[in-house]
Amino acid sequence: SGERYIAENIDRIRASTGRPDMPIHVAGGIANGVSLDDLGGMVRAIQARGVLGGSLYDWNTSQAPQWELLRVLRVS
Repeated sequence: SGERYIAENIDRIRASTGRPDMPIHVAGGIANGVSLDDLGGMVRAIQARGVLGGSLYDWNTSQAPQWELLRVLRVS
C-alpha cells in the first residue's frame, strides 16, 4: 500500500542518516498514475511521521480529488 511504502522509506532514510528528525519532503509519484487510496496512505504516513510535506511529480495532471487529499499537508 502507499502508506506502508512511504512509511518504510521515511523510516529507512532516518535510520540510515542516524537522524530521527531528518527533514523529509515526500514525492509520491506521477499524478496520473497514483490512486486515491495510495495517495491517502501517503498522506497518513507523512502525518504520522511528522515530515515536512509531500507532493506529486506532475501538478499538470493532478486532479481535484488529489489536491483535496494533499490540502491537509499545507503549511500555515
